[in-house]
Amino acid sequence: MATKPAVDPQQFQRALLEILHALVLLAPAAFLVWPGALSPIADDPFPIPTGTGVAGVAGTLAIALLITRRAKPLVRGVWTYLAFLALGYVSQCMRPPSDTFGASRALMLAAVCVTALAGGASLSRAGLSALARGLVLLSMLAVVPALFDSESQFSGRLGNSGSTSEVALLGAATGLWLALRERDLWRWIGALAAGLYSFYVGVAPVLAGAASFALVLALLVIALPDTRRLALLLGASCALLMVGGRVVPHPRLPASARPAEHAPGDSGGIAVRRLLWSSLPSMVQAHGLLGIGPGQFQSAYPPFRDPREIELSTHERTLPQAETEVEHAHSDLLQGCVEAGWLGGALWLAFFGFVARASWQRLRDRGDDLRAPLAAAALAVLLNALWREPLLWNPASASAAFALFGALLAIDEPRSTTRSRVLRSAFVLLSIGLVASQLARAWSIAWHGRALAQFASSGNPAFAQLALEVCEDSPVARAVAARRADEMSEGKPSEESVEAWQAVLEVRPHNVEALIQLATAQARTGREARALETLAHVNELDSRHPIARRNLVRMHALFGDLAQARTLAAELGSDSAETWRSLGGIALQELRVARGLELFALVDARFAGLGADRAYALARSGESGLDESGRLALEGTAHLLWAREHGEAGRFEDALRSYRQAKRCLAPRDGSDPPTGLALEVAGSLAALGRVDEARKELGSRTHSASALARMPEWAGQALFENGLLGR
Repeated sequence: MATKPAVDPQQFQRALLEILHALVLLAPAAFLVWPGALSPIADDPFPIPTGTGVAGVAGTLAIALLITRRAKPLVRGVWTYLAFLALGYVSQCMRPPSDTFGASRALMLAAVCVTALAGGASLSRAGLSALARGLVLLSMLAVVPALFDSESQFSGRLGNSGSTSEVALLGAATGLWLALRERDLWRWIGALAAGLYSFYVGVAPVLAGAASFALVLALLVIALPDTRRLALLLGASCALLMVGGRVVPHPRLPASARPAEHAPGDSGGIAVRRLLWSSLPSMVQAHGLLGIGPGQFQSAYPPFRDPREIELSTHERTLPQAETEVEHAHSDLLQGCVEAGWLGGALWLAFFGFVARASWQRLRDRGDDLRAPLAAAALAVLLNALWREPLLWNPASASAAFALFGALLAIDEPRSTTRSRVLRSAFVLLSIGLVASQLARAWSIAWHGRALAQFASSGNPAFAQLALEVCEDSPVARAVAARRADEMSEGKPSEESVEAWQAVLEVRPHNVEALIQLATAQARTGREARALETLAHVNELDSRHPIARRNLVRMHALFGDLAQARTLAAELGSDSAETWRSLGGIALQELRVARGLELFALVDARFAGLGADRAYALARSGESGLDESGRLALEGTAHLLWAREHGEAGRFEDALRSYRQAKRCLAPRDGSDPPTGLALEVAGSLAALGRVDEARKELGSRTHSASALARMPEWAGQALFENGLLGR
């Protein structure tokens, strides 16, 4: 009776470690698409940086297994990728990035990819088989929960249907090969993964994923002629599922009902990409040989955006937020050139070429059934990267894809030489060094993401503060802190708001939200010229931004160029009597008397050069044509002018009485504090009467802007100064 050969314990242990290593290489992607509450990016409105931190931490386990297995892999053509990274690092050193958080995210993901390359190249039979089958399961893990996520537009855990599609495409393409070549249960599992993916890209829909999947199937038909009939049948089935996903009724939210943080920056599809790509050559040319640097696209791109692309991306300004940001070039062909210049881009494309060539060779090699399914996945993700997000953006797909690249580019030498041993050891040491250098930052970025997720779900400001403390240079954490500063200021002048929005612009100098909010804060604190300059910059970036244009009309009307205000208002279709009456009333409430009357005069010439007596008579007669708020502002202005006349003549008691009447008329109807300038003048009259304590109480804790002090009568300012009540 024949006996089974004894299992070599060491060989069995090596196989187990290989399988474990393969699963660890897929673990970051699995963690990031995991649908449960234990997901590291659960409820995270910004999953990409958090996911990168998670992948960076997970990279340490992959390195530990590489060391435990004593593996010393070598990757064909890896020098192109390493040179590309080196150029990015040199660019960062020569031109320090404004967005240091983005630079850290980019370099961290690049380090994770080096680790994945080394890990994939170290696998043999057991590990390669586990990697292929793990990809198929990963695809279903990403797609199935996303199909039940209609509230978020089927975006899945990654918050974007394109990102989810990119991860799932790896396993779906692998599943195609298994369905065509395997003869066991995995044939059906592979076919199921391919079918689910086909249905998903129809439901979402994801045009880039669908096109890449179809092209890979066509390549399989060419590479595997003996399975052509089955491939055509499988292709027809997948096409039907795509069409079915597109036409079967399913609930969707209208664009206006989507959460603002999930408003897509790439809305509009092919037209948006065409306009985006056409603007990139000028951006590359403007930043020289070394490009903008790793992770700086979102920070550097706004001045190069095409106005037509902005309109398409915002669905003609119908999205919940008035602007979108372009996060990347939506093509790996171009992203490398933008970040690392023409030379770095050429190296990046050369690495792509090595991967594509090796993938096609492995796919056509009938005797290599271990790497062929991985080759199908690699070709799919390379095709997808040509018109979808770059591989060095999405940590889930990047970590898994580079493991495939390593497996396909692995160099198997029959005999070890001194040169090869040195190169292998150097590659492993480089992988260890890169991961070790990024570990602390990876932890902080991961915790930063969890803190922001807790803040988003609970609204507890302690979590927002924690995110800022963990990653002080985070644009998102800084923006959250700035919004909180605005809320705490309650519409009053606030130096904290100015400083907070300036902090956002330090890392994202062209961020439209930050510029608009900074302009508002500057205007409230009396930096009127600076506010107009800030809004002018917004107008340069997006000349049709509705909020910026309305704010420009308001600011020019109140303290800028009135002719410019009228021109802008005409463009907006708001050059109406109602607009100028409303702004005139606001100007009078802010004690901008001459400008307020000038705005009223645009509607009715009787208001030009109006004095106190005539203003009071018009306000009380009901013949002014103003609403109640406007009449009160006009009456309050009359009392203000009388008070100033009394004070100039030294009749401070009479001035105080008139100021109190002005305060009654000009105080906001909601019961909030009267204008700061009025409080200053009331306090000045009290100080002139020797009632210093009352003057100090009147001033309270207000912050007095330079413009408010400039509009105050000289006698009132002198009285405050002599009593030590200025200089606040």
